[in-house]
Amino acid sequence: MDDFIRDIDSYGYNVTYLSPLALLITLAMCVLIFRARKGSAAIPIFIVASYITNIQRIVIAGLDFDMLRIVDMFSDVIRVRSGIRTMYAYRRGSQGVAVPPQLP
Repeated sequence: MDDFIRDIDSYGYNVTYLSPLALLITLAMCVLIFRARKGSAAIPIFIVASYITNIQRIVIAGLDFDMLRIVDMFSDVIRVRSGIRTMYAYRRGSQGVAVPPQLP
């Protein structure tokens, strides 16, 4: 019984399991998110969630990152970068957007 519990505890956690195909699909979906428009950026996330199992993971400093989490973090970074660029464009007054008045 103890062997069974030890196998359950160690299965999939704190160990990197990654096939080359899962890595290739994950990198391709990150590129698609980078190139996609706002409305279609969720499609690569659905593809990774559908076709890559949760056991495909990378362990960095004791933190487990499965492929869906990696793609989701990449999409969050792209979204924040887009928001920052929009904010600075609004502040500069470029792209035909009015500059808000300065508060005292």
